[in-house]
Amino acid sequence: MEFKDIALTMDVMRLPEKLKQAVLLHYYQELALREVAEVLGVALSTVHRRLKQAEERLNTDITGGKVDG
Repeated sequence: MEFKDIALTMDVMRLPEKLKQAVLLHYYQELALREVAEVLGVALSTVHRRLKQAEERLNTDITGGKVDG
């Protein structure tokens, strides 16, 4: 495992619990979005929103808050 993989995993583990659960189930356990929604007992739109929020937080962590452009 490379350093960047370890760093990303550590960032994922620091996410708020609801966001972390969605990321782990979808990206690490490779569940489909509908399956994630079923496991978590939430609407599919909630899973989409949580994954988007997690992506935004992780991008901020990775870039240090800098935005390309």
